[in-house]
Amino acid sequence: MDLRAVLGERVAGIIHELDDTQFSTKMRGYDSAEVDALLDRLRNLVEELGSAERRANERATLAERQLAEEFEAARAARSTAEAEIAK
Repeated sequence: MDLRAVLGERVAGIIHELDDTQFSTKMRGYDSAEVDALLDRLRNLVEELGSAERRANERATLAERQLAEEFEAARAARSTAEAEIAK
């Protein structure tokens, strides 16, 4: 499994955990509405970071593909030029 897949699974796991987290209530404990609001903000941030990571990975994959194509074109041009020089 590659790093991108692992990170994607981790982001999904964190989002799932944030959605399913329940805290018990105790007297003089934290305000559950404040805790829920914080968890919602964290969930949204994790989703945004996951989306940004996916977009960055897509751009990196595209750049790698374009670089490979340019490299192959340069290699072919060099080979052609060397063949012409050798004549």
